Formats: sequence, C-alpha cells, structure tokens
Amino acid sequence: MNRLARHSCLFCLLIGSTPTSHAQTIHMSLKLQQTTLTRGFPLIATIQLSSPKLVAVDLGEGRTRLFRFEVKTPSRLVSLTIPARPGLQVLGRVDIDPRKPYEQIVVLPQEDFSEIGWYSVSVTISSQNGQHFEFDGGERSFEVLPYSKSQIANNCSELAHALAVADSADKQIELSYALASINDPAALPYLEDGLGHGWGVDDELLTGIERIGTRDAVEYLGKTLHDSDPALSQSSRAALHRLAERPSSSPEVKSYAQSLLRGEDAAH
Repeated sequence: MNRLARHSCLFCLLIGSTPTSHAQTIHMSLKLQQTTLTRGFPLIATIQLSSPKLVAVDLGEGRTRLFRFEVKTPSRLVSLTIPARPGLQVLGRVDIDPRKPYEQIVVLPQEDFSEIGWYSVSVTISSQNGQHFEFDGGERSFEVLPYSKSQIANNCSELAHALAVADSADKQIELSYALASINDPAALPYLEDGLGHGWGVDDELLTGIERIGTRDAVEYLGKTLHDSDPALSQSSRAALHRLAERPSSSPEVKSYAQSLLRGEDAAH
C-alpha cells in the first residue's frame, strides 16, 4: 500500500472514530395552579423540566427568560415573556436531575387576563441553545369569571395553601409575589397569615398589604410592629410611614397610621 493510501485510510479511521454529538432531550410540561380565576387574579403556572440523564440548562435571567407563553384570549392571540423582577436575582443555570424533575413557578400578571371567558395557554422555548426540548401535552385551558369577592377569596386560599407547603425558597418567593399582586381587600387575611416565612417572602407580603392601603391594611401592619422578628417589625414600621405620607391615602388611613406610629414611639 502506497503512502497516500495509508494516509487516506488513517484519515477515514479518525473520522469514523469521532463520536457523534447528540443533543440531550429535555421534557417540558406545564401545570396551572387554578383553572378557574376571577377577574383581577394572576395566572400561576408551574413549568417542569425532566431528563433521563443529568443535563445543565440555562434558563436565562431570573430563570424565566427562556420561556415564552402563547395565550389565546377570548378575542386574540398574545405572546408573553416573563421579565426578571427587580430584587430577585436568580442564576439562570440549573441542573436537571433525572431523579427529581426541576420545577419553576411563573406568575403571569392579571392585566393580561381582563377579558371574561375561556383562555388557553402553552409554553415554548425562545432559544434552545443547541438543546432539544419536547413539550409533553397540549394547551392548558382556564376560565376567567367576572369579579367576585368570594371567588377572589377562594383563589387566595388556594394560593396561600400552596405557599404554606412550598418546598423551596424560590417557590415561596414567587407564590408570595403572586399573592401580593392581588390588589383587593379580600386578600388581606391571606397576606397576613403568610407572614413569618422570613426574608423575601415577608417583604413581598408586606408590599401587598401596603398596596391595598385600607384602614384594615393599616391595622394588619400595626399587628407586626412588635413582632419578635426585628426585620418584620422594621419593615412594617416603614410601610406605615409611607402610608401616613402617601398623597393617595385617605385621611382616615393617614390618621390611623400616624396614631400607630405615635404609640410605637411612646412605647420606646
């Protein structure tokens, strides 16, 4: 065999021995927290990623930027991405463990569900970065009903239970953010009951109580002024100060907040 032939055979062997790269399949599913919402309530969805082998995935800023939601409203088709929220800096890279699927909770704001009627939602991947994703299942449907105080309370109760049993800090923060986004006095008891989870969760819930801004909200904040957790106590005091000075607060709310703060000052 001449030298050229030997080199050609060697080249063929090298090419044949080069391993072929196959993208690892990542299975993706979508589960809705509720399938019946009242107008004014956000949609909470859980995205689950699983893989038969250990694989790393970069979900993007806040672990949400990789996902894009396609929502069919009663009148149109909407494409939604979930921006990373200020103050919630979460590394995007996660390891998908074959022994336990990865779950990411996302909150789709209630402003996108203002129409009454049936909706459907699906999730896609905005950039696969060389990885292969398979979506398990089709669209998920849910109904938005006219505003109802009792239905808001029911949805809040379900959400508060999910917060109570959440098994990780990031799930707790996302669920508390969803609960705090409900700008309705019917949410107040559930916001109060959720307090005590610690940093992040309590901040979100106190923000929700402050946003509602009624006399009852001031009363809830007053209950935590003497909490054993100094961080919770200080945050409640700061919220009362803001309500007492907020131009949009009613005279009754301003007066009540100021009286609670005066009483706190007198106690010290």
